[in-house]
Amino acid sequence: MKPPSDRPPAGRAAARRTPCPICERVSRLGRGRDPFLVREFEHSILAVGEHQFHRGYCVLLLKRHAREPHELPSRVRAGLFRELAEAARAVEAAFRPWKMNYACLGNVVPHIHWHLIPRYESDPDRLKHPWLREGEFARRRTTPAAARAVAARVREEHSFDRRAQVLLDCAVAALQTNQNATESKS
Repeated sequence: MKPPSDRPPAGRAAARRTPCPICERVSRLGRGRDPFLVREFEHSILAVGEHQFHRGYCVLLLKRHAREPHELPSRVRAGLFRELAEAARAVEAAFRPWKMNYACLGNVVPHIHWHLIPRYESDPDRLKHPWLREGEFARRRTTPAAARAVAARVREEHSFDRRAQVLLDCAVAALQTNQNATESKS
């Protein structure tokens, strides 16, 4: 089977002709001085969300342009999901929410990105979808100063432990090797 390419599938090329706002944001964040930058991973960038209606709201943006997770090469997809888990652990450690909500839709901006939405027990709407009060998000727009504070809190409350990541990567590689050996025997 041929691995997925970076080219959009047929019929989607026209959608790429207009600038992608997430590609533009990734480019700005990748320069390292944006106050919204929390952490750059191998495949993605964790950034503070554009509003703080949900305190600690962040987004994980895929660095390369792709519309659907299933279109990514398996190594990239697995790496992205590891980064998603690590980012969510960091937000959770920093803000101690009642529950973390995850959303990857792409209907408005067709570029893979994950919304990490902390939900709190004090939120009377915590059992409903996180966009219920979307009309109020603009009033809680994240200022650069607030973004720096959220980013610093996420970074300081949960140091992204590189040693733990290396151990996790080794364990995943060992499991994949074992799985490949098992499949080749059958």
